[in-house]
Amino acid sequence: MMRYRCNIWAMLFCAGNLCASPLTMESQDNQAAAVPVVQLRSNPTCGTCRVRSTIIATIPDDAFEIETVPVVVARNSRGLYLVGGKNGRLGLFDERGTLLRTLGRQGGGPGEFRSITRVYLGFQDSVIVYDMFARRMTVIDPGLTHVVRTTNFFDHRGIVPLQNGTYVTSGSLPTLRTSGLSIHLVSAQGAVLKSASADSAAFRRQPERMLGRSLSRVNESSFIAAPMHRYRFELWSFDLKLQRVFERTVDWFPPLSDDQLLDVPSRTPLPMQLLSVSGSGNNGMLIAVLFSGSSSFRPDPALAGRKGEVSVRESGSGPSLNKYVDTTIEFIELKTALVTGTGRFPGFYGPVYQPPSGSLTPLYYIVRERAGGGEAIEIVRFDLEGQKTRNHLR
Repeated sequence: MMRYRCNIWAMLFCAGNLCASPLTMESQDNQAAAVPVVQLRSNPTCGTCRVRSTIIATIPDDAFEIETVPVVVARNSRGLYLVGGKNGRLGLFDERGTLLRTLGRQGGGPGEFRSITRVYLGFQDSVIVYDMFARRMTVIDPGLTHVVRTTNFFDHRGIVPLQNGTYVTSGSLPTLRTSGLSIHLVSAQGAVLKSASADSAAFRRQPERMLGRSLSRVNESSFIAAPMHRYRFELWSFDLKLQRVFERTVDWFPPLSDDQLLDVPSRTPLPMQLLSVSGSGNNGMLIAVLFSGSSSFRPDPALAGRKGEVSVRESGSGPSLNKYVDTTIEFIELKTALVTGTGRFPGFYGPVYQPPSGSLTPLYYIVRERAGGGEAIEIVRFDLEGQKTRNHLR
C-alpha cells in the first residue's frame, strides 16, 4: 500500500472570424452573453482523405487481470501505460506491454480503491484516480510512491487539470446552485468555485445523464466541452467563459428525450453518440470519436423479452462489446469549420488519457480476445491521410 503524505503537487484557441448566430449562455450568477454559433460542414476538397489506424502497443492480461467494466487506460509523458485492474489495482506497463509493477489494492483507505473508474494524468505526470463507488478523487505523485491527497467528489464525466491544482469537470452536482449546470471549476480540495452551462434554463428539466460532456484541453487558456447526444463543440476559457460554439446538422443522434438516451441492442441498432473529443497534437485538428450500432448488428435473442431500456453494456463488455459497436473517427478543423476526414471502424475504441500537453497525439484503446485465450488491450493511433493540415489551434 502506498504511504500517505500531505503534499501539494502541481496538476494540472481562438478560431478565426466566421459568420455565426448568437447564443445565450446561462451560468449560476444569471449573467448572459451572446457568443457566435458556427456551422460545421464537410470539406468538399478532401474526397481522397482517409483515416488510417495503427496499433502502436499491445498490453496482454498474462500477468495482470485487466478490468473491462470499465476499461481504464492512461499514458504518461515517458510512454508508460497505467491500466485499471481488478481488486482495486493499477498496473504500470512499458511501451512493449511488459508489466513493471502494480499499485493500489481493494479498500477504502489512502492508496486503496473500490472501483477505478477513470485515471487522468496531470502536469509533471501526477496521477488522478476517480473511484466511482467511493465518490473520491485520489492524486498520486509522479513517482507513483505516495498519495498526495484525496478529495470527496460526488459525480463527474471527465476532468481537465489546471496548473494551479484546480480542475474543470463535467457532471451533475447535488446542490441547488449547481443543479442542471454541466461545467464546473473545482478547487484542489474539491470545492466548487464556479458552474456554468451553454444551454438554456429549459435544460435544467432534462435528466442528469444529459449533463455529461467530453472535455479536452485545447491550449493554455481554453478547452472544448462536447455533449454526448448532439454534434456540438463548445469552446470555453478556463474561467468558464463561453467563447464559441460549433455545431453540425446530422440525423445520427437520438432526440433529446428521456426514453431514447440508452442503447437498446435487442431491438434496433444503436443511435450514434459522442464518446470523446480531443485536440490532435499541434496539427490544428480536433478528433471526435462516436460510437453506434455495428454495421453487422443482429438482435440478441437473450434480450428479446426485456422491457424498457437495455444498455449495450448489459449485452457485453471487453472484446464481446465489439460485436455490437462500430466507432466513427472524425477529424475537424475548427478554424475553417470543416470536417476534413471520416472513418468507421468495427469495434469499440475508447480514449487513452494523457498529460495536458498540446503536442501529444491522441491515442485510443480496443480490447480484443487473444488467439491463445485471455484478452489484450491494443493501443491505437488514428491518422488523417490525403491532405496537409493548414491551420493550428491558436
